[in-house]
Amino acid sequence: MRAQLARVLASKDFSGSPRLSRFLTFVVEEKLAGREAELKGYTIALAVFERGPDFDPATDPIVRVEGTRLRRALTQYYLTGGVNDPIRIDLPRGGYVPVFTLREVEPVTAPAEPQGLSASSQPARVRLFPWLQNLPGVTAPLAGLAVALLIGFLVQFRAPRDGGLLGPTIAVMPFENLSGRAEEDYFSKGLTVQVASALAQYREISVYSPDGAALAQKLAVEERHRNRFGYYVLTGSVRRSNGAVAVNASLQDMTSGQVIWSENYLGSITSEGLIQIEDRIAQTIARQVALPEGEIARLEMRRAATRAGSFAAYDCLLRAYAYWRVLDPSVHALVRDCLEKAIQEQPQYSAGYAALTFLYVDEYRYGFNPRPDQYDARTRALDVAQKAVLLDPLNAYSYEALYGAYFALNDLGQARQAGERALELNPNNPEILADFGSKIAVRGDWVYGLSLVRKALSLNPTPPGWYLTPLAYDAYRRGDYELARQYIRDMNMPAYYRSHVMRAMVEGAAGNREEAERALERVRELRPQFFNDPVGEMRRWGLSEEMIGEAMDGLRQGGLSPQS
Repeated sequence: MRAQLARVLASKDFSGSPRLSRFLTFVVEEKLAGREAELKGYTIALAVFERGPDFDPATDPIVRVEGTRLRRALTQYYLTGGVNDPIRIDLPRGGYVPVFTLREVEPVTAPAEPQGLSASSQPARVRLFPWLQNLPGVTAPLAGLAVALLIGFLVQFRAPRDGGLLGPTIAVMPFENLSGRAEEDYFSKGLTVQVASALAQYREISVYSPDGAALAQKLAVEERHRNRFGYYVLTGSVRRSNGAVAVNASLQDMTSGQVIWSENYLGSITSEGLIQIEDRIAQTIARQVALPEGEIARLEMRRAATRAGSFAAYDCLLRAYAYWRVLDPSVHALVRDCLEKAIQEQPQYSAGYAALTFLYVDEYRYGFNPRPDQYDARTRALDVAQKAVLLDPLNAYSYEALYGAYFALNDLGQARQAGERALELNPNNPEILADFGSKIAVRGDWVYGLSLVRKALSLNPTPPGWYLTPLAYDAYRRGDYELARQYIRDMNMPAYYRSHVMRAMVEGAAGNREEAERALERVRELRPQFFNDPVGEMRRWGLSEEMIGEAMDGLRQGGLSPQS
């Protein structure tokens, strides 16, 4: 690792900047020494920038500013002199703990050259955005906007081990400047970078450079893959006038040639800065396109239905998305079987291991299709989650799997750490916000947990029903039974026995004994084992002891026999 550090420090990106060199050396050495927990802004200010013990980050932004410069310098280094280095050093946003990633540095192998595409048209591998270099006067600021995108692209451009792609691909074309003024090009180009950067956070989708020749090459790959997973092109336009910004984005499915999605966005420069407008619109586009409920997944799910016998990893991942919307034990068994076969065939697919983690966790917490004679579900969940992180340490879903496994083991410290890391990697992913927030809230941290859940609901207009679980519990514990009842109705998950337990709890506390008994009867149909040990069952769900006590009060009032 120190040899890699020496390579970076000797590069032109760092040799002329003693301050950045000291910063990078300090954080790397501290992590190697096992002191990464001490890598805070205050410590760095004193050790690297010679600030005194009265340093206040609220009035002195030195560490934040230099942290941004360091991230940019690392990105630039790995685009140029370090493109073939065996180890990558990153400093993820949101903290100062470096991440070390072993890299596959073999050149990307292209398929046989398709007819009509000459060798001269094929782009250099590291010149992802040649058009950036042709914008006068905005090179430096635009480079800053490109940082997150370029990191994502370096990862996505590596060929999978089996030589094929594992999921759908999307090319982000330069957004067109419709303002009629060349000096406005920097905004349309910057938005292109921000959109691609936001999409690159969803690592089950491969994101391609907005380079026409590269796009032509990628769309001409072998026919067998074209038929398996979709190719998409995102185009857009920008118009600025009188302090307002109007953006249009469209998504075209290249397999059918149809435009499958289009949306308009507005922003006001007087109430938001340009960078804030870019970030907000880019994150919104990425969510609408790339989330499990997004446009690509919806179309790919329909296609996957025609490949019912397929155990391709991405097909199984799509089935896992469908399972998470219903939490049906019969679907659980099918998806678990699919994912187990998929990772045998494609053992380097991190998202497959991450998804399988949740299936094993649900064996433990809900009793879905357990196999206790073969393995301990919690131990197996942790094993596959750690494999997901090892395969892709920059994937937020890997850390979502990891914190899920740690929560199941009741290791709350490790769970919180993994959850915060997931949010650092993708702070606007509503799935992670809702899941992590829910787990924290029902364990007693209602303020922080529910703030994450509400942010998730603001970002996802069509959420799965489980998003509402902690809100229903919160309304119940505050005595607002009508609101709790509404949340449970809105969950709309008839095969999810826990929702019926919650309904019985609320109706019992509200004095509606007949409704509560009907709900308990439905629980008995779906999971009769619940009645053997309801307290133990709710502990496995992760409820705090206080919440369990309040839930049991409502259930007993609703007719649950006092067996525990």
